[in-house]
Amino acid sequence: MTTENEAAPYTISQKDAEMLMGVIVPTMPHDIRVTILKKLGPKSRAEMIELFAQFIGMCARIEENSREFLQLFAITELNVHFREAEKLQFPSMFGALNGIQNAVEPTPGMCSTCAYRLGSVANQCPITSQDADDAADGMFKFHCHHDLDDKGEPTRLCAGWAKLQVLRAQQA
Repeated sequence: MTTENEAAPYTISQKDAEMLMGVIVPTMPHDIRVTILKKLGPKSRAEMIELFAQFIGMCARIEENSREFLQLFAITELNVHFREAEKLQFPSMFGALNGIQNAVEPTPGMCSTCAYRLGSVANQCPITSQDADDAADGMFKFHCHHDLDDKGEPTRLCAGWAKLQVLRAQQA
């Protein structure tokens, strides 16, 4: 957990923050984001790299703050034991980047929360995206968490995993 005395791991000017606020709208089309980012001003390559690094630092702090807040919420409001709250999975930038490695185009039978669907929660959680990565590499078969039997066991293979296996076989 963070403390009040910890320094923020990023520094972004008010001008850059205001401009960046215009590009974080989730529904904004990519081409408009690019146009807005180009208006950041006459920045050198080094200045853009620095801004990007600072932006990543800000995102990492938001990620950590969200994790901390949700764990505290689980403990205080849902009476989850703190050891169990520490096990909760959360999307992260690392998980999202790892999830890109195995994302496939949606296919029939693929659930909206599939670990192989780009941008889903499971695709962006480090533990799940790593499991999906290991399964994609043939370490085990990946099962869908929907359609469980009476004992809570999966009844079918994941459609995203199956599609990735076919794609990899075609590339071999």
